[in-house]
This record gives sequence, structure tokens and C-alpha cells, in this order.
Amino acid sequence: MRATRQTGVHNLSTLCLHTILTWCIKLSIECRMSTAEYQNYLKDVLLEKRKKNRTFSLRAFAKLVGLQPSLLSDVLNGRRNITEETAVTIAQKLGLGETEATYFQSLVRIGRAKNPAVKEVFIKQLEEQFKDRKPVHDLTVDHFVVISDWHHLAILKLLDIAKFDFKPSAIAAALEIDPIEVEQALARLVRLGILEQSPHYKRVTSDFVVQSVKPNDALKKYHQQVLTKTIEAQSTQTPHERYTGTENIALSADQLKQAAEIFEECFQKVIALSEKRKPEAEVYHLGIHLIRLSTTTRSITKPPKGKT
Repeated sequence: MRATRQTGVHNLSTLCLHTILTWCIKLSIECRMSTAEYQNYLKDVLLEKRKKNRTFSLRAFAKLVGLQPSLLSDVLNGRRNITEETAVTIAQKLGLGETEATYFQSLVRIGRAKNPAVKEVFIKQLEEQFKDRKPVHDLTVDHFVVISDWHHLAILKLLDIAKFDFKPSAIAAALEIDPIEVEQALARLVRLGILEQSPHYKRVTSDFVVQSVKPNDALKKYHQQVLTKTIEAQSTQTPHERYTGTENIALSADQLKQAAEIFEECFQKVIALSEKRKPEAEVYHLGIHLIRLSTTTRSITKPPKGKT
């Protein structure tokens, strides 16, 4: 994979492809709501509760929405549908407002429709009713999430490790994230045409890049996440498991381009090294950050307050 430029994001596995992001996947794919929309809605609710309380279980969620745990499990995995009456009850138990409840109930109606023509009518009604709301599977939203949430790129790297058992449970354990996050990430990567499942997952798009010369919220979020993980690694990983090196230097503005070229050469060498990896490997993040610490010249203008 190629490169990310807002400040270069490189994800590698002792294997590392050039995962620096510039989006080459076309947005021309039609965005339609799938039969699993309301299931994803419920998964999002469950995931948010787990982020606040890691011990919050599927059983606790089932109790909250008034369903048997086995039924809720079947619903979330697309094996069974809930009734429209149950949708009303769930909306009430989740404390959804009138607009949000109507939206959720409409998704259930779409999910239950077996006739494609009827389903299409329901979808159009929903789109008309919520003109200002992007469909849950709007691919522009998927693109943003894939770029901004670090684990999507890490999941793709795990796929390249020869001896890794690429299953949701193994991915969740390897990356230490919630299994539901893994399921949603895999579904998102499939929707975007990056992965396909038949029945095993395999990469479809082998090369994509995300590039931005202007401040970009998705890339900004990505960098913030990996910097947080870098900080955590200082305490959780030994020096033998990571490399940390820093240097304060003085450069003139006209040298920044040349410095970037040196960094790129460094990335290329490490990427070439990763191609010689053994079948057993780990996923690593490699990032180089050159930031200004001082303001001594008038040529440097600061952004307005509140702007980045």
C-alpha cells in the first residue's frame, strides 16, 4: 500500500506494506441500506456501552432491551429479525427520542421486507423522511471511519501475516479491541471493496493511499489515536519490543522538503526490510513526526483561534 500525507502515516507488520493513505477507491458505488442496517444500529449502541463499561455483556444488553440473550445474539448476527412491535419496545427501553425512534423502527421495517420492490419503497420513504441524515452505510462515512480509526489498517496488516488465523475472535485478541469493533470493521472493509469474503477474507484492493495537503479531520483523528498508542507503548512495551528516538534540530523553511525526502527514503528501506519477514510476525506502526517547536521568524503565521 502507498502513502498517507498530512504528515505520513505508515502502518507496518514485520511485514509492512506502504500503508500511507490517498484514497483511490471510487465513491461511485451506490449507497443503499442493507437488510442488516438495524442490527448495525444495535451493535453501535452495544459498542458504545462497552466503551464506557468493559464488563457490559450481551446478556446485560439483552436485559436492557427486553430480549432473551439467545434471541438478541441471533438478531445481531442476522439470523433472525425482530418485529416492528419489538422495535417500538426497544426504542422505548433505550430512551430514544421521537425522531431517533422513528428512524430505528423504519430500519427494522426495511430489514423485515422480503420483497425487493417493497424494500425499495421503504428505503425511499426513509430517505425522504430523513433528507438531512446520511444513510448508515453512506460510503463517504465508511471512508472517514476507515481512515480515522487505527484498527482498520492494522486488521489489513494481520491479513498479510502468513501464520495468523484471520478470524474475528483472533483479530480482537491480537489488537486488544472489542469483537464487535472487529465485526463492524470487516463489514466496512467489505462494503468499500477492500476485502471480500468467500468464505475466507482476502484483500481485493491491494493499493490505496490517503493524501491531504490541508487539515483533515479523519487523518487528524488517526494521528491522535496512534500517538496515544505510542505513549502507552512507553509503559507497556520493553525497549526490545519497540524503538523510540528523538532529536531536536534547527532547520530553515527551505530545508523541510529535503527532510521529507530523507524520511520517505527511510520508510522505503524499512518497508523493503518488512518484505523479508518470517511467516510469524506482528503488526507495527512506524511514524515520523517533524514538528515546529519555536516561532522566531515573521514568515510563520499562526492559525486563527479555534482553527487547526
